[in-house]
Order: sequence, then C-alpha cells, then structure tokens
Amino acid sequence: MELVSYVTPQWTASVQSYLGAVGIRAKVNQMQVAAAVQRAWEGRNPLYMGSWGSYSINDVSAVLPVMFGGGSEDYTRDPELQKLILEGGATTDEATRKTAYSAAIRRITENAYWLPLHTYVTIYGFSRQLDFRPYRDELPRFYLAKWK
Repeated sequence: MELVSYVTPQWTASVQSYLGAVGIRAKVNQMQVAAAVQRAWEGRNPLYMGSWGSYSINDVSAVLPVMFGGGSEDYTRDPELQKLILEGGATTDEATRKTAYSAAIRRITENAYWLPLHTYVTIYGFSRQLDFRPYRDELPRFYLAKWK
C-alpha cells in the first residue's frame, strides 16, 4: 500500500516499519508538501502521513474544524461529528464547549478517525549575551532579539 508523506523521511521510515510489524507493507512515496496535500485533497492518498501545527494554538477549536469540519482535510465527512464541532465553536460558554468538544473527541477516538503519531518540541539554543524571550505559541520572534 502506498504511504504518501512529506514529513521527515526518518519519521516516515519509522511508521513504515511499524506498519510492517503488523503486516502492512507500505511503499513510501516521499513528496513535496504541496503535491502531497493536493493529492490528499483529491482523496488519492491510500495512507497519508502529514503534520498539523494548528497555527501554534494548542486548542481543539484550531484543529478539529480543519480536520473534521467538512473541508478538504476532512476524510471522515461525518455529519454528527461536524455538528458537534460547530456546536463547540459557536459559543464561548465553557461548559457547552467542553461538552461538545469532548463528545467530538470521543467520536473521533471510538471510530479511529485520526491517529496522532507523535509530537515534538523545538529547542532553540542561544547565548547569554542575547536578549531573547520565548513565547508560549512556540514561534520564535528573532526579530525582537538583540545583543545585550
């Protein structure tokens, strides 16, 4: 089975190895990002390994609408799931959001719609002579750094 990927070849090879361990022979097709994404949007990737940074916002409202909201990244096209995601995103009431998004995550998990494989941390080295401030969204603002 073809495994289309644009992520680091070492990570893709690891996934290929794990698939092989459970009897799935995957032939890796390492592509440029745009080409792999285009094929994904067209539904032509039998297996697809990509990544999603959710614009560095660690919140379900940044991830779920893209992956399961009915757009080009949504492989499930599950109307019930789309309804839950819309419900969670349509309010600022914390209890309502929690109920809707919890139900959405439960549905995703129970149906194995999505399989997050890994996460990674970006580490920046810097000198004590550099005035550098890290931000919670993990986007370094090097343009704000200056020498002390």
